[in-house]
Amino acid sequence: MILKFSVFAIIFVVFGVLPFPAYAQSADIALVNGKILTVDADFSVQQAVAVQGERVLSIGGNSQIKQLIDSSTKVIDLQGKTLIPGLIDNHVHFIRHALRWDHEARIDGVTSRKKALAVIAAKAKSLKPGEWVLILGGWSPGQFRDKPGLFTKAELDLASPNNPVFIQQSYRFMILNSLALKKTGIDENFDAPRGWRVARNESGAPTGVIRGRRAIFRFWRRELPEVTDDKTVSGLKKLMADFNRAGVTSVFELGGGGVRDATYEMIRRRLADNDGLSLRIFHTPRFRVRTPEANKSVIERIRNSRPDKSAKMMGNIALGEHMYAPLHDSAFRPSRFPDEDYAEFAKVSEAAADGGWTIHEHAFRNTTITRYLDIFEKINQKKNITNLRWSIHHADFISKRNIERARALGMTFALHSKMTILGSTLRRRYGDRALSLPPLRTVQNSGAIWGLGTDAGVVAPYPPMLSLWWAVTGMDLGGERALSKTETVSRKDALIAHTRSNAYLFFKENELGSIEKGKFADLVVLDRDYMTVPEDRIKDIEPLLTMVGGKIVFRSGI
Repeated sequence: MILKFSVFAIIFVVFGVLPFPAYAQSADIALVNGKILTVDADFSVQQAVAVQGERVLSIGGNSQIKQLIDSSTKVIDLQGKTLIPGLIDNHVHFIRHALRWDHEARIDGVTSRKKALAVIAAKAKSLKPGEWVLILGGWSPGQFRDKPGLFTKAELDLASPNNPVFIQQSYRFMILNSLALKKTGIDENFDAPRGWRVARNESGAPTGVIRGRRAIFRFWRRELPEVTDDKTVSGLKKLMADFNRAGVTSVFELGGGGVRDATYEMIRRRLADNDGLSLRIFHTPRFRVRTPEANKSVIERIRNSRPDKSAKMMGNIALGEHMYAPLHDSAFRPSRFPDEDYAEFAKVSEAAADGGWTIHEHAFRNTTITRYLDIFEKINQKKNITNLRWSIHHADFISKRNIERARALGMTFALHSKMTILGSTLRRRYGDRALSLPPLRTVQNSGAIWGLGTDAGVVAPYPPMLSLWWAVTGMDLGGERALSKTETVSRKDALIAHTRSNAYLFFKENELGSIEKGKFADLVVLDRDYMTVPEDRIKDIEPLLTMVGGKIVFRSGI
């Protein structure tokens, strides 16, 4: 009889004859008394949110959410704090940094030279004598407001007397301390290979500054700490914790620096399959094709595979960032490529269209973007690609005409905040033109969907609050203007770009990017109100709590 009653009760509940029992609607976690920026279509503001399992159960006023609280509910009093959706980074070389994150002394966003040197010293003390201390990008010498300029060998020797130090600034130069120079045999008799520019003092001794991409890449391959699966997993756990601490809940990972398909498979096996990830890692398949012959095998691979659009915590969802590697342009120099390279790019793009793959392609220069759009428009004449949401990443020099062409193809844009540290460098090269790189508001006003990201961690800092601050204020970390006021965007539009719009770029808008019933409970509590704090203080906002899929992955002070 009990069984029969239960069956009939379920039927009556399904058809609305009986209400759902209270236990079925109780929250596992309730966050109350807050300012909830939902970032939904209306950008509505609520007081509280209830979480059940990995999803949002309800959102609304305190009284509404309190009805879902029972003795088993974990209640978090927000005390008026602001809560936002988890921040999504649409372009980050994430796993590349996990490989050696155990050795990194990150100074992303640090504007004091003294503090930066203290960070280096603390990392050195945490390592065994002789182990490398690394800063693999994410900074510039102009960010130190107290004393701009390169670190000196003497400063690094004082901060790290027992450990070699390797500091990389973008792909432009590196700085070594005395132990690093000795360890790598760079002295007054060192015969610098082609492409190296070794700075020397009056007596011919190396100062520690070495310029040139070849020098940097050689150090990555030959000198820096060995990469193992165990070190990668250890570094990834710490890397995820640091990103969670910064309010990041999802990343689009674009590999590089030794990351292979096997790396992703190892991470999936050792972490993702065992609930070991504390943020969502969406990524691309790894291939770097440089010849037409190699391109044939990649095209075959694309035709025989499909994107994992159902991925929740980790998945191979799109192609990029370099579909055909010779087509790699730069914001620092004009680029011209032969027709043969664009022909190979067209072939792989056609294969992507046939397989339903989304393309996320690197392009700084308008000349490059024009050629890409020529190819995409021809493909679209044969096969409709407007529903595939192909995306141009960076798009610094894009014209209004090309924005409209891309929009007509249903394309999106991923725009990045590297100007927080590279603004002064590009201003010296391009003058005032650099103040519209990339043209945020022009893209916003076009009606195209665009997302905000970083291009961390070599090229730019990883904390998303720096991206939001830059997009709203237009300033760089050194206190100079990096984006004209005519190209900055509102706080609301910047937050949408770092959450809901980024979710759209990856076909995740029904799961991520806003705080709405049924979506994943990816949430971040802030120590200050993003919407009212003075603009210049946006970069100083710190998360107090980060939640991914209903699981608290970072908590401090609340």
